[in-house]
Amino acid sequence: MKTFLRSMLLLLTIQFGLTNCASVDATSDVNKVHSLIGERTPETTHLFKACTNSPLSLDDAIGIAIANDAILQKELAIVVQRSAELTQAGQLPNPTISGAFGIATDGMSGAPLVLRGMQGLSWLWTRPDSIASADASLKQAILTASHRAMELKRDVSIAYKKLSLAEDQMFFATELLQLAEARLKHEQKRFEIGEESLLHIEEDKKQFGMIELLFDTVQEQTAHAYIELATLLGHPTHTTFYLDDNLNQLDIALNDFELEGLFSLAQTQRFDLLTSQAVVQQRTAQLGLASPPEITGTLALNESFNERKALMPGVNITLQLDKDAKETIADAKLEQSVAEHVHILRTVQADVQSSFNALLHANSQKEIVRNSHVQPAHVIVYNNQLLHREGEVSELQVLQSEIELLKARIELAKKEQASATAYFNLQFAVGGTFKTLNKEGE
Repeated sequence: MKTFLRSMLLLLTIQFGLTNCASVDATSDVNKVHSLIGERTPETTHLFKACTNSPLSLDDAIGIAIANDAILQKELAIVVQRSAELTQAGQLPNPTISGAFGIATDGMSGAPLVLRGMQGLSWLWTRPDSIASADASLKQAILTASHRAMELKRDVSIAYKKLSLAEDQMFFATELLQLAEARLKHEQKRFEIGEESLLHIEEDKKQFGMIELLFDTVQEQTAHAYIELATLLGHPTHTTFYLDDNLNQLDIALNDFELEGLFSLAQTQRFDLLTSQAVVQQRTAQLGLASPPEITGTLALNESFNERKALMPGVNITLQLDKDAKETIADAKLEQSVAEHVHILRTVQADVQSSFNALLHANSQKEIVRNSHVQPAHVIVYNNQLLHREGEVSELQVLQSEIELLKARIELAKKEQASATAYFNLQFAVGGTFKTLNKEGE
């Protein structure tokens, strides 16, 4: 028994002398994610609570969504996993210790004892490639988590602006419904005294029904916008918050944006594009891991029936009969990653171009509605009110001009929403921020 214990202790000492325990600390890698996100998202001033009486700003909404997003939390857990895998890649393979002893069946003493330790040695030449591959995998996880935050920033910005403008439309639609109702009552009184035809009254009822339908549609859109934003904030059943009335309007100077500059910005900032580059790096490193020589060192202690002891070092070599196939597979994976990177690059370029085009036309249409619909409608209402005081225009004409103005303002709010959506889509397409161009525009 003493011989057995001494032998076991000797082999354990040799094995642990060749390796060491891995200690994992992923804090710095998780902090890298937060740092990348912080560079492209605003600082929050307070955390949102379900019962808060404070108005919700856009900056706070973005921060809340990032803090509460379950998918982002999953991506951060993957970062921790990849960090541990990187630490593991720098360690020797786990040693193996085996032992056996004989049981005499002929009544004689001195049964044999065999102890064996095995340690993989391929790590000595595959370690650089293993570390490079694991490091690239960690980089992918960090960039993927950061990209998720940019998606949240885009989605929350669009949802916030959508809700803000839906509330504006709801205000206009409420006034519109009241004016339409007053107009219909006015026409019915005229019909009762014989000053209006039945055909005209039926036409007025039809128009009133269309405005009722518009009011109900806007009401539905507003409720949906509340739910959409609340879901992004992590509170899908809570819709009693209210938005900051001092929301800064988007001041978009299209002359500040050039398509080539936006392309260049996207290529350097898009996290998903940088992730595909990291995949190429990982596949390149894995070429050296496709079919390395597999060698295992062994050390055995043997004690025979005659109490003769022997220390037996040895080597196990695995013949790579499928070397060509493994190398072909690794090459094919590298080609796949390169092709995927090219595809993502082209997709990014298409996203930038389509988003920029959408922003140009959305701004153009917004200005057309403002200059050709809203402003003339304002002038008409103002003039009709003056003429009504002088008795030259009827109250019905004033009501009708006010109705047309509210319709134009609702249409303008829709165009402002389309413009904001295009702006935030373009911001996301170039990587989540225009700050490096000094053209944030918010």
